Amino acid sequence: MKSLILLSIIFVFLLFPINSVFSELEFDTNAKVYSPEHTLQVYGHGLPGENLILRLFAPDESITKFEQIQTTSDGSFNYQLLTWPKPSSTVPYGTYVVEVLSTEQNGLSKKVDIKFSSTTELIS
Repeated sequence: MKSLILLSIIFVFLLFPINSVFSELEFDTNAKVYSPEHTLQVYGHGLPGENLILRLFAPDESITKFEQIQTTSDGSFNYQLLTWPKPSSTVPYGTYVVEVLSTEQNGLSKKVDIKFSSTTELIS
């Protein structure tokens, strides 16, 4: 009877995905607000030698920038994703989303909101 209960408990745990409990993907950006000519740096930690996809989504949710990188042997990464251009119809001021997507951890992804703004808006 005890072994049947134990097997039932093990079976229940196998039904739930546990990859998020053991996932290794953390990142941040060098700032939260950017103006033209500033550099957007993305850095963090994943699995050693892991392939990551970096995406920058514009305010209209289109992809402004897309890169694939690989973490170092200790899992760290530091990548200059973009130097902000002058605002235009393709790169307007607004709130952008930086996403780091793992190609090896079942598509695990993390997102950070950042803002592209004029210098005068940065001061206020």
